[in-house]
Amino acid sequence: MSKLFQQKNTIEEAEYVSPKEHPRKSTKPSAIFGWVVLGVLLAMLLKTIAVAVTIGSGGNGGNFAPSLFVGAFLGFAFAATLNLLGMPKVPVSNFTIVAMAGILSGVFYAPLTAIFLIAEITGGYSLMVPLMLVS
Repeated sequence: MSKLFQQKNTIEEAEYVSPKEHPRKSTKPSAIFGWVVLGVLLAMLLKTIAVAVTIGSGGNGGNFAPSLFVGAFLGFAFAATLNLLGMPKVPVSNFTIVAMAGILSGVFYAPLTAIFLIAEITGGYSLMVPLMLVS
């Protein structure tokens, strides 16, 4: 049997390959993650344009769901970008929730409604102070 197909029976017999030598074991952030963030930003931009065209042309469309959608994507994209750039890791879910409240309060001109609505929907009562600051 060739050496290629021999099984290593103990840990001592196994060869150590460092992440720098092994092409599939990289410690750098994945390039796919950058594409995901770019895709999220593009979807957010296209969603904003689609809602504006729909409402502007007299079609039926609400403001509530699109504002939550855009806020969630904006918060996700911001937090993911910070994490991708190597800055201190930030919780993506918290940024998503807080951005939803910020966009909602800006669209409806009702910061208290946005604060309490997002806190009730998500159960994120521990985020009351960030919700107040953003709204």
